Amino acid sequence: MSIQKSSLELYTPLYKIFFSISLLTVTVFCFFYLLIQHRNLEIKSAYETLEQEGKKSFSTITAYHQVVSGNNKRHIYTYLVTDEFGKIHEMTEFVDDKSHLRLRVGNTIVTRQKKIKLAGKEKILSRIEGNNQILPNYNYLETIAIVGIGFAALIGLCGFILFVFKKDSA
Repeated sequence: MSIQKSSLELYTPLYKIFFSISLLTVTVFCFFYLLIQHRNLEIKSAYETLEQEGKKSFSTITAYHQVVSGNNKRHIYTYLVTDEFGKIHEMTEFVDDKSHLRLRVGNTIVTRQKKIKLAGKEKILSRIEGNNQILPNYNYLETIAIVGIGFAALIGLCGFILFVFKKDSA
């Protein structure tokens, strides 16, 4: 005895697939957006309090790079920072023009450092004392998440359009 199912019973409407994919991707990208936004806010607040709460230490400049884009010159310095256990960490930082004039590779400089916890790992933030360069923003990951949410909404809109045309054709 065999049970035969008609092809209509095995048919899943395309709009239901689109709605399911849209719901899943919106959920994933919203979670991703909230996670990245929380991380960016933690980093921003840690850098804002670094000048007051940061521990003063001495660091050695190991490298200098100049990046020219259009008429803008950006000065990038790399220096070594030690934590309380003596472990050496390499830091890279954009430096303003005024601070750039007093910095040379091999010199010892005064830095402020602070230990923060991000995603369960301890990280060290450091900044050269007297550097007034605006910190680079890391909002590009938030932008990617917003584009993903928009893509998921577009898939949901396509599913809705298919649903409407299915009702009209029936």
